[in-house]
Amino acid sequence: MAATINQAFDERPPVSMLLVFEYYDGLKTGAGLDGETFKSQFRSLAKVDKYAVVGAPSAAATLINVMDNVIPVDARTFDASDQQAA
Repeated sequence: MAATINQAFDERPPVSMLLVFEYYDGLKTGAGLDGETFKSQFRSLAKVDKYAVVGAPSAAATLINVMDNVIPVDARTFDASDQQAA
């Protein structure tokens, strides 16, 4: 997924992202330790305009809402039933 995101960052102006949690079963060990993942996370600060997350677990939603006040990205969370609004 990180390679796809980095490609979008290379080919487009700032992007808006929608992440929908439908079948979330937890983190995969080591998934965040990949070089492409680090690259996409760092680049997202300048390349993402809006970031909407639907149905995030409560801890993730809290973190996203806090980070919205710190990072230069419009980050918002939505309940699973509000996907259309996202």
